[in-house]
Amino acid sequence: MENQKMPEYETIRAAVAGEKWAVEKVVECYKDEIDRLSTVAVRQPDGSTKQEITEDMVEEQSIPQSLKNDTFAEMSDLVGMYCKVAITPGTPITKDMVMTEAISDTTREVDITGNRWPIGLLEGDYVDLRITYPRGEDFLILSHKRVMSITNRTLKIHMTEEEMHLYQAALVDFYLSAGYGSDLYLTKYVDPGIQKEAESYYSVPANVAAIILKDPNIIDKAQVNTENTLRAAIDNARRQFGLNDNSGSLIVAGRNDLNSKANTDYVQDEAERKEAEKEAEKKAEQESQQQDSLITNTDEEKEEGVN
Repeated sequence: MENQKMPEYETIRAAVAGEKWAVEKVVECYKDEIDRLSTVAVRQPDGSTKQEITEDMVEEQSIPQSLKNDTFAEMSDLVGMYCKVAITPGTPITKDMVMTEAISDTTREVDITGNRWPIGLLEGDYVDLRITYPRGEDFLILSHKRVMSITNRTLKIHMTEEEMHLYQAALVDFYLSAGYGSDLYLTKYVDPGIQKEAESYYSVPANVAAIILKDPNIIDKAQVNTENTLRAAIDNARRQFGLNDNSGSLIVAGRNDLNSKANTDYVQDEAERKEAEKEAEKKAEQESQQQDSLITNTDEEKEEGVN
């Protein structure tokens, strides 16, 4: 670059304005330097709202060859993958920032809900769906599910045929014991890229187990837990309280209070987050306008100097 002739000011100005002849001159001027640059994949602004990385979400940008190494992802490393962490627009993507998610033939999008969500839950987070029975017995129904989208009080996740049977059985258990204080809730992984997927431990009742054995879409029947001992523990946890035992009403009142507070805070946190995003966009727009004004004033001053 030391002996390279710089483009004239008017040429650069015309190139910025989009003049084809000027752009060609600038590119030709920097051709040798451009040839020494490599490319890495960078996620587009709309990437955070889509379910998986597709080619139209990724843009190749140039970086100095000295910064290029095997950790950066190429286009072929990204398409069809999922992000382990939130990636802001313009961030170079490395291979350890993406992960595969197995999609079986029975995988479907399913909308779910729960009594309580983690405050600050966002699309792209990973959650476990759990159920707590009135006396405190807690079971993990669905593990490590990626939140595909959030709409008001429902989440969209992927479920396999086996998981749908587990989920439906758990819903029935919950409905039958909700009046005594059962709780269906979500927990969020702190770092899904590092933390291992938790093991589900929940067993379906005999009637659902019979359906599973007949379901032609389930190839590996052993994937669904129908273990009698675990089911007996669940049935015992669901047992009703005696006529003179007011424990159930106390548990219901306590858990309803907890869920109400958590859900109220979730709504407030979501509103504050959206307001912060609007303020950030507004600030960025103002800074951009100020920069445009500065460039215009500088150009005018140069023209006055020439005259």
